Amino acid sequence: MAINNSKTYHLYSYFRSICTNRVVIAVHLKGIPVEHTYIDLGKAEHESPEFQALNPSKSVPILIIKEGENETVLTQSIAILEYLEESLPTLTPLLPPSGDPVQRARVREMVNIITNDIQSITNGQIAKKVRAIRGEAKDQITFVTEVFLAGLTAYEELLAKYGRQFSVGDFVTMADVSLRRRWRWRLLIEPTWMGYHASWDYLRR
Repeated sequence: MAINNSKTYHLYSYFRSICTNRVVIAVHLKGIPVEHTYIDLGKAEHESPEFQALNPSKSVPILIIKEGENETVLTQSIAILEYLEESLPTLTPLLPPSGDPVQRARVREMVNIITNDIQSITNGQIAKKVRAIRGEAKDQITFVTEVFLAGLTAYEELLAKYGRQFSVGDFVTMADVSLRRRWRWRLLIEPTWMGYHASWDYLRR
């Protein structure tokens, strides 16, 4: 399937955003030409009325797809990944074939460990609240580190069951795309998964 040249893709992003990073990796793997608008969260550009009109959650990424007079605005990184996969499934597929629902569920299982068990609990807002309650920076660091290690240890245990060259099987999936920025944290514990370094190198390209 070739890219529909009548469609244009516009990504609102921030270089430190893990959520944005997984979308950037996906569009790169699929070879999708994307126009970028960089939102500086440090300068609170996401708090503007114009940005909030695009995304009431005031977060990145935002992907805008235009085709003629039609415009679609998508927010939340996993929803964007799912859209890209469903609309362009043959361009570097990020899910196993539709005829293999078990493996597709495995990928989503791994994605949810990253996004639900780790990221939603360790995001900056939660970490700051922990520090505000406890009053010590070390408490914030301890909390975030413990959650990361618990989640990534669980991920690695599933890798022993599902993983080969990549997180689920022998080709890159949404699970690897979602994990990419978390691998640096995994260096807190020496990884035992044999595909760790090969996958890291592949997604650095």
